[in-house]
Amino acid sequence: MSAVCCGEVQSGTFQGAWLGCPEPWEPLLDGGACPQAHTVGTGETPLHLAARFSRPTAARRLLEAGANPNQPDRAGRTPLHAAVAADAREVCQLLLRSRQTAVDARTEDGTTPLMLAARLAVEDLVEELIAAQADVGARDKWGADAAIPGGAGRSGGSSPATAGAGGSPRAAGPGWASAGGRRSPT
Repeated sequence: MSAVCCGEVQSGTFQGAWLGCPEPWEPLLDGGACPQAHTVGTGETPLHLAARFSRPTAARRLLEAGANPNQPDRAGRTPLHAAVAADAREVCQLLLRSRQTAVDARTEDGTTPLMLAARLAVEDLVEELIAAQADVGARDKWGADAAIPGGAGRSGGSSPATAGAGGSPRAAGPGWASAGGRRSPT
């Protein structure tokens, strides 16, 4: 995988360190890898990947090493968005406990982690985000809110993004796809 590391292009294959190692991030961080490195294609950081693959130990170690929990990828998704989309509860909790994490970070289309959790019907994460003071009245660029089941934060009626959204890609927002009943970043 090629990566941009702290503003400098650094090409290298890190695949070997990730295969078969119970703590694959350790050799990279111990070797001086920058926790702010990101993939060239999607702009995901190691923290995004730890969130997407539900690796709480990796996420904790990356945060301790100085990873920015608010660094967006090319679509504006933060590691918190990735954790919500992957239903990675432990990583989500870790990010929410970090005083640096922006709970209302927005993707390019204005989707917040709370909106994403509500649209994906990840009820436990909806509750966690509300408890973390997420803005229940936030709206995306189309004017849709989180449409939280039970009415919390709703302005009445269903939002266009969630009405009949079942398998609609828009339910998860642009750049997210459904796989086996779960939404994940594309």
